Amino acid sequence: MELRIRHEVDQQLKREKPRSGIKDWLGNSFVLLIAGSVITGFLVPYWQQQQETIKWQRQNQHDNYAYRLTQMRQCLQDFLNLTAYPSDANEIAKPVLANAKLDAKSFGQFDAQFREMQQKRFHETSKVFGLIIYFPRPEPLGGKYEHYTTLIAAFMAEVDAIARQSLVLADASAPGTKWKEVEDRADQLTKLFPGINQSFDEVVAEIRTQIKEVEHESEQLK
Repeated sequence: MELRIRHEVDQQLKREKPRSGIKDWLGNSFVLLIAGSVITGFLVPYWQQQQETIKWQRQNQHDNYAYRLTQMRQCLQDFLNLTAYPSDANEIAKPVLANAKLDAKSFGQFDAQFREMQQKRFHETSKVFGLIIYFPRPEPLGGKYEHYTTLIAAFMAEVDAIARQSLVLADASAPGTKWKEVEDRADQLTKLFPGINQSFDEVVAEIRTQIKEVEHESEQLK
């Protein structure tokens, strides 16, 4: 009887599959409790922190793009403000240039207006130069803008020189041949406008192209 019972127990033990050590470890409720604590206490807060960091970085990038675009658009507006100076200078100089009856009072009025215009132009020119640094490619834009300002400066200097020459000739009651030279110089002013306008178009095109590029990059962050 005893032998039969022992035999049955042995057979039962053989039929049972031994449990793996790892499975025993994973099946331990205490181990599962520790693992859950690690996940909820460390991994989840770490993941949340990483998500907040990524969100903050994207928002910071978006804010930087928004600020840059504001400065770039302001640069375009300030540059457009410069376009009026050559034509305005030409208008106020018309009563003065090659005027044989020019007197000191009339020249003084022109000179005051011209100096005020020059000061405003210098201020606007400096503002644009200061905003070019916000563009992704400031070198080509800066080169084109510098070329434009050089043309404008030469035009303004020529207007001032002709006006002063007119005053000198008027004071000296110069003969007609001298006035012919001044008239020719005054007529040449209008021939400078095509070059100025072309340079202006190149600067505007470069500004708008770079603004569109930054706008596109900013949209990718949304």
